[in-house]
This record gives sequence, structure tokens and C-alpha cells, in this order.
Amino acid sequence: MKLVVFISAFLIALAVFLTTRSSANSDSDTQRKLEEPKDSAQFEQWKAAIDANALPAIRLVLTGKPADSTTASKVGGAPFWPSEKPYPTSGKGDPLQFLAQINFAEIADPLADYPTSGLLQFFISADDLYGSDFTRPGTDDSKNHDYAIVFHERFDTKEHVGAPSVTLSEDDYLPFRGESAVTFESVSSRPSPLDYRFDALLPGVGQRYDETEPLYDYAIDSPSHQIGGYAVFTQTDPRSYEGKDEDWQVLLQLDSETIGDLDMMWGDVGIANFFIRPADLAARNFSQVWYNWDCH
Repeated sequence: MKLVVFISAFLIALAVFLTTRSSANSDSDTQRKLEEPKDSAQFEQWKAAIDANALPAIRLVLTGKPADSTTASKVGGAPFWPSEKPYPTSGKGDPLQFLAQINFAEIADPLADYPTSGLLQFFISADDLYGSDFTRPGTDDSKNHDYAIVFHERFDTKEHVGAPSVTLSEDDYLPFRGESAVTFESVSSRPSPLDYRFDALLPGVGQRYDETEPLYDYAIDSPSHQIGGYAVFTQTDPRSYEGKDEDWQVLLQLDSETIGDLDMMWGDVGIANFFIRPADLAARNFSQVWYNWDCH
């Protein structure tokens, strides 16, 4: 009887050992699959091609501290607003919420075709979609009433009257709380498999997920707040199916990040993009900006 018990215990222990070892080997194999493409030489070629197609961009670095003036670049807080201009409102006539402003004079090395001075402001509605209708301007079903982008080419701080106070109800939603000043860095923005132009640069690679997942870590800086460069998404680039024959570039991208006095969360750790056509950017026409956000 003791022998039977011993043999049974031994067999159970052996089974547990083999299962654990198999699981460990499986985990190890999965890790290698994620970290190493099947052909490392080809992977290096892909990285070289990505680097060769990088675009200049301006990274926004959030300080987590309030801005020191009403005209400083910031996310959240109170915007500069001149007395002679009507404040932007939603389709229902409610004042829009101030999201961010960029003082281009603070950017030491501005991007080509983007302003070198002036104050660009972004406003959104406090609804469950944060003011986006997820369609590009100019489409039949685009209302484009619940967000606004305003450019002050020249501004005088003596004219500042402040934004109207907006009282939020329990049914209102915003993707941020608090305020953060912004500083700027010139960076090289690498294309990622998330950008709709990626397949044109590296045909077919984006579909080979088991081999290209390491490219995500290589190409994407997180959090990804930026002007210009390649856009980042948590789902799908809407430019791949909505207005795919048009040229839209990044005017502003804001990622989810909590730092200091600012808590910014686009849905479930999502990201927001404001796109503009090059011709509109050159003309300083910000009435046709395409606002989109997505999340996990």
C-alpha cells in the first residue's frame, strides 16, 4: 500500500513538473516570438527603412505645473481670450471647454509650413464623445459644431477677458482635469504600423503582426504628444477609410497622461488627433480641422 501511495505521489509530482516546464517553455517561446522577428536581418532592413522615412515633429512635454501666463502654451486651465471675439460655442449654444493652446513663438525650431508666431487654441464639448463626431469636415454627416480651433495671429494681453465660466453637470464628460504648462522638443517622428501610410513605405509588413510587433516599441514614443510627424492610434487610423484620397497631417496630437496637476485620459487610455490639410495650414485656415480620438 505504501508503495502504491509513493508511486501515485511521484506520478502527480512528475505531471506538475512537466506541466510547469511546458508552460515555462511556452512563455519563453512566446517572448522570443515577440522580441525577435523570424529574420533579424530583414528586421534591421525594416528599421532602416522606417528611419529613412521619418518626419520632423515637435514633441510637447507636459510639465505637470500650471502655466505662468494666460498666453503660454498649456493643456487645460484658463485660456487667453480677447474681448472683441465671440467665444466658441457648441451646436446647442453652450460655451465649449478649453482644451489646449500653442504659442508658436515658444517653439525654438518651428516646423516648415506651421506658424512661427500666434496662438492656436483648441476647444471641445463636454459630452460623451468629447465633442467629436468622428467624421472629417465636409462630409454630409459631419456637423463640426462641438469643437473649434481658433488662431490668434496677433494678440494683446491687455485685451484678455477670460473664458466664460462653464458649470459641468453629472452628465458632462471631459478627457482631462487640471492644467499643465508645455515645453517643446524637436524630434524625428518614425512611421509606425498604426499610420495609414506605413504599408506604402513597407508593403505588406503591417499585416505580419507576429514579426512587426517589435516595430511598435521601436517607432512609438509614449506618451505621444506632438505637432506634425506621424500619428499614433489605439485602434485604426481613420484616414485609411475616411478621406483616404486626401492629404491630412497632424496639427496636434494629445495622448493620455497623468502628471502633476493634470490628469488627461481619452476614454480608456486613448489618444486624440487634430488633422489639417496642408493647403488649409498654409492659408492659416483652421475652420476645417478634423478632430478624432480613439481608445482601447
